[in-house]
Amino acid sequence: MDTGTIIGIVGIVIAAVFSVYAINDVRQQVRKLIEAQMHLAYGKLLSDLVWLFVDPRDKAHSREVAKGLQEFTALYRALDPQTELSDLKKAAEHEALQAADEMVTNGTATWKDGLDREEAQKILNEWKAQKNVVRVQKILEPKPKN
Repeated sequence: MDTGTIIGIVGIVIAAVFSVYAINDVRQQVRKLIEAQMHLAYGKLLSDLVWLFVDPRDKAHSREVAKGLQEFTALYRALDPQTELSDLKKAAEHEALQAADEMVTNGTATWKDGLDREEAQKILNEWKAQKNVVRVQKILEPKPKN
């Protein structure tokens, strides 16, 4: 056998091994996608079925908001399963409160009657301070060496 034949055989073996690895990886990714969609569908089903047993109170989210939160948490947890649902809910509520505050500040909206503006501002300030602490920690973390 000459050198060209040996290099060709080695190339074919490497290509075959890589192909098997790639096929397995794609199968795993598709399985994760299907699992995420299954969790998403299950969450939507639960959000619909829960209203058969309870009536919402004044402080409850609307059905649409509850479905949106369920969908958001299901998709986020597909990316990061360690994240707590309560943390995701708080983050979404704080982002919405910040967006509402910006709309009121810009004059495109007004606060709802009965909303404690000072309490909302206090919550926003605490949340912004927490976000800033996390940002500083990320900046100060040592970067991994390549």
